[in-house]
Amino acid sequence: MKLVQATAFIGFNNEVPLHLSMLRTLYRQLTGSTLDCPRYGSHWEDIGFQGSDPSTDLRGVGLLGLVHALYLVVTPEMFPFAQDVYHLSRQESQEFPLMVLSLNITRITLHVLRDGLLNRYMTLEDDVWTTVNFFYCALLYHVYNIWKSQHKTISNSGFVLQEAEIFGRANVGMVIKNFERFLNINYSVAAKQAAREQIHKYAKGKGRVRHS
Repeated sequence: MKLVQATAFIGFNNEVPLHLSMLRTLYRQLTGSTLDCPRYGSHWEDIGFQGSDPSTDLRGVGLLGLVHALYLVVTPEMFPFAQDVYHLSRQESQEFPLMVLSLNITRITLHVLRDGLLNRYMTLEDDVWTTVNFFYCALLYHVYNIWKSQHKTISNSGFVLQEAEIFGRANVGMVIKNFERFLNINYSVAAKQAAREQIHKYAKGKGRVRHS
């Protein structure tokens, strides 16, 4: 648990190749880009960062924000959901900045962890990272479901996040079960296999870098 919390205090470092690789992996997986993108530029807004330098958005939750987002896009069981969230974020009628939302979900997840509300589930799973990552995804689904079904817009974002934090803290088990049910109903074995192949395809094609 301490390692998860410590990750939130690690800032993005341009001198660490892994940090940039994490950012570029996130961009490629969400957009389907075949080339790695430059370190700075307006392209980062395509996945919902606020400006040309994603590191400024990461200051609140550090690398934990990237770890959570990466879990979403490189885990075959989660990737179809990640694509659905990304597509909703790009719809003109309900558009929202995906990574800003994701980082807010990470912030809430960190608070839930610090307050001991995930302790029972970490004991059952016997894996802190798996529990924390899955709860992050489950809470993101809670927001996604409300946003999509109730036709929310960016003007509602503050209220939706506030409600999500209150609900998530009070109903950890329900949030997890709702997401598990959603995954089982909506994504077939074939969809997960296709996601696995796409993730593998990225790994094989890595290295074709366009420098900034």
